[in-house]
Amino acid sequence: MPLSLCGGAYCLGYSIEGQRFRAVVDTGSPFLLADGTCGAGGQGRWGCYRGEASLAAGLADSELSFAGQNVLVQWRRGEFALEAAESAGLTLEPRSPPLRVADATFGIVRGSQRTSGSADEAIFFGLVKDRGPRLGRYPTFLEQTSIASMRFNFLQRRMRLSTVPLLDPNLDAVRIVDLRVPPMRAPDLKYACKLSRLVINGREVVLDAPAVAIIDTGNTGLTVSRELYDSYPQLCDERAATVRLELPTERGGVCALEASVRRRRPAAVGIPPYEGDMAAPEFDEFGLVVSPVPIRWGSGKGGTPYVLFVGLAFLWQRQLTIDVDARRLTIE
Repeated sequence: MPLSLCGGAYCLGYSIEGQRFRAVVDTGSPFLLADGTCGAGGQGRWGCYRGEASLAAGLADSELSFAGQNVLVQWRRGEFALEAAESAGLTLEPRSPPLRVADATFGIVRGSQRTSGSADEAIFFGLVKDRGPRLGRYPTFLEQTSIASMRFNFLQRRMRLSTVPLLDPNLDAVRIVDLRVPPMRAPDLKYACKLSRLVINGREVVLDAPAVAIIDTGNTGLTVSRELYDSYPQLCDERAATVRLELPTERGGVCALEASVRRRRPAAVGIPPYEGDMAAPEFDEFGLVVSPVPIRWGSGKGGTPYVLFVGLAFLWQRQLTIDVDARRLTIE
């Protein structure tokens, strides 16, 4: 599937009940959403849902919170289709059919309110598959499909969805940890990994509690739990020129991620050099911005770890593969 750059994120196009939409590709949230806020003013940036879809039985209207905004959602059912655009000029493999769900449960966004002054209002295409008890009966998008794995080649602006694992079982991958269990009780199975080392401006930050890194393509920079941000002044935007995260692999190796305020960042162990266009718009769109967010289930207190949402500033020059069902991922 082709991805397009859309203001600090990558977006894809899809249709619901024959109506066209686009949304931010988001490995940090679980739901399929469509914009219904544009009213009579036109199509809107994200599309505009019009019509009366069937009610999603037993699902009351709800308020969702993510990416610096609260959104009011009405739950409905309708035919969903995801297929590559002919105009994108991409050659798809003949065995790759479009993804269709005949009676998909989705949310129509009817209103939104910013909770962060720097956040842009957006519609998100959630790719977290497994929910936890806190989500109740509200189904994720991926659980309504047979998708087992996904791959993002950001440099080519493509996403691949697969019904079989894309990672070889013998490959040394990073294990996804389940944050739904006590004491955290996260709402869904985030693509979270243990953080073994945090380095800022070349100096290791020794944390007073364990930490996890959540791979979040709906995030631009690095968003951390408020308690972590307040406890370590090195994380302030003015001070963090280079941030390196190290994730342990299944066989005791290291998967390293790094972002810098400089386009030509120095060579770093475990980080492949960037050999693309130094004028690529991603350099401006995916800056190293560090910001705090309140997270009830990840404060570093009461036995919970600190939480870091790792965004596209760390990912866009790499290839990300997530075997959702096997709970493994690689960042090459």
